Amino acid sequence: MEVVKINILIIPSITMKSGTGIRLQGLATSLGKYHTVAIGKMKGPDIVIASKSLPQSCIPALLKRKCVKILDFDDLEYSYHSGTWKEPILKWCDHFFPKRFDFITTHTEGLRQYLINDVGIERKKIIMLPQGVDYDMLQKTDHKTQKLIKNNYKLNGKKVLMWAGHRGVASTGLSMVVIMSSLVNAYQPINVRLFVVGSGIFYNSPISAHTPEVPHEEMPDYFRCADVLVNYYDDTPANHMRSSIKIREALACGLPVITNLVGEIKDIFQPYVYELKKGDPEGFDKAVLKALESPDARTARGREFVRKNYDWKVVAAKFNKDLKRIVNGEV
Repeated sequence: MEVVKINILIIPSITMKSGTGIRLQGLATSLGKYHTVAIGKMKGPDIVIASKSLPQSCIPALLKRKCVKILDFDDLEYSYHSGTWKEPILKWCDHFFPKRFDFITTHTEGLRQYLINDVGIERKKIIMLPQGVDYDMLQKTDHKTQKLIKNNYKLNGKKVLMWAGHRGVASTGLSMVVIMSSLVNAYQPINVRLFVVGSGIFYNSPISAHTPEVPHEEMPDYFRCADVLVNYYDDTPANHMRSSIKIREALACGLPVITNLVGEIKDIFQPYVYELKKGDPEGFDKAVLKALESPDARTARGREFVRKNYDWKVVAAKFNKDLKRIVNGEV
């Protein structure tokens, strides 16, 4: 007999304000159209989804009885802590916890291959669950809010290059963006302002403005205060396997994106972004000028590509079919 409504418990591993937290909230909200979904606590779930191969999420999930257990493997966590005492512990977690779950969801081909080849997970246990975005939320705009943002951060009359994200272990490329933005300001007759949006450590630069942590639902107005999103990912295993929310969200807002091609950006988003070649700060200058002064149709195509493929409504509809097959014992 086909199960129609499923009780789903999602157990987070880190703060819901993080990129992973945004992913979980988007997943929960979109699946809520079909099923009963809770984050943190639920009695008698049919399915429990643990976030990341970390003890704080995996142990509570594995202790749940009489339910299907799924691990959402969304990052190569150990690579962010390379050379520290955390690295071997996180590697051990990657190999210990996934094997104890019924199914694994992941969102990039790199992570899928890592799970198969390094961790030893059977292909049939892995379900692709792409990184989604709240496309409808990203279309909202408030001109009064945008005016306040521009006044507060002295963006008026500037060409605004935006960098978005938490300034911490996963954002080492920001220092490169600061250097490259300074070069643009020095060698071109345009008045550039680097607008760094998100929480974390600050980088001192005469051309940059930094925000504190911004609630996710306010990000559309911050995107619309910028002329282009700039991004740089260092050449690390984690960055080759990560899935970028900010690139999806910027494109969904119609904002041109300048980035180097790493991992899924090269595999999926290359036709929709302005390429920054690795180790070429001066090439950044040309990419900025092209995006600002002679833009082409790639951003509009990217916006439509995100809407058709990465809107959470689209992602959840497909994942819902996978969940029904699991609960009905068809997998």
